Amino acid sequence: MTTLSDILQDVLIYLGDFKEGKATGGTTGTVVDSTLGGSDDDYNGGTVIVTYDAGGAAAAPEGQFGKVSDYDSGTGTITSDTTFTAAVAANDYYGVSTSTYPLYKLISLVNSALQGIGDIPLVDTTTLDTAASQTEYACSLDWKRSGPIAIDIQGKTTDANDNKWHEIPRGLWEYIPATAGSTGLIVFDEQPVSGRDLRIWYKDVHPAVRIYSSVINEAIHPEHLVWETVYRALRWKKGMRDAPSAIEDMLLEADQRRQEYGFIHRPIEPKRKGRLFILAREPKEDEFTYPGPA
Repeated sequence: MTTLSDILQDVLIYLGDFKEGKATGGTTGTVVDSTLGGSDDDYNGGTVIVTYDAGGAAAAPEGQFGKVSDYDSGTGTITSDTTFTAAVAANDYYGVSTSTYPLYKLISLVNSALQGIGDIPLVDTTTLDTAASQTEYACSLDWKRSGPIAIDIQGKTTDANDNKWHEIPRGLWEYIPATAGSTGLIVFDEQPVSGRDLRIWYKDVHPAVRIYSSVINEAIHPEHLVWETVYRALRWKKGMRDAPSAIEDMLLEADQRRQEYGFIHRPIEPKRKGRLFILAREPKEDEFTYPGPA
């Protein structure tokens, strides 16, 4: 499982702005490393991430991050603007960056990269159930971006692990779009059997990620997202006074990497079965009956 925290760590590493170390102590608002050194305020405005909990069980505060509000070089104390859910302890691993790539800008760029990668395949099995004397069903707003790609109907209702889904051929239903903010319609040519779940396949953009534990959909390869974000960060930084001297070479590499990973790791498209399903014919699977046309 890949989280926003994982992506930010890799992005900062590839950008060359992530100093990693082992804490000598801390609190729910600080990371202390008495060996860190440097000068006061070196990391102010940067990002601090607890990368590993010394307990080894991935417990809090592992993965949690915040913007650095202050750095005291005398004690090696990094103060976070975010309160961790557990205190940082001796031997926890951490990483800290400067303000070159601010935390909240990076989060914004991750979300931009998620949208840039494109729509991902999704499935909704909870919104619609068939009902008697009903051939028209209101769509979820989430489906409107692509419209329903495919529709399956539940063939068996007595076993949650054996639903016997049947694909309803595209020729037996149509999607009627609607104006912005309004739900469209799925209209079946014939009355489907009532009391069954409908499984809707659709595409949509990845939801925004904001907190350390936000999960990245597995359809998106982590390295693809990392390099898309690195590319956007470098493009944003280009032309600023504190831009890295080798930014053109870094941009070229990032562009090549993002295109390479984008080609190799495109989001997986669901493969649809070629099974013919006629709503008004005799079933061949257990517990599935079709009424005649309404």
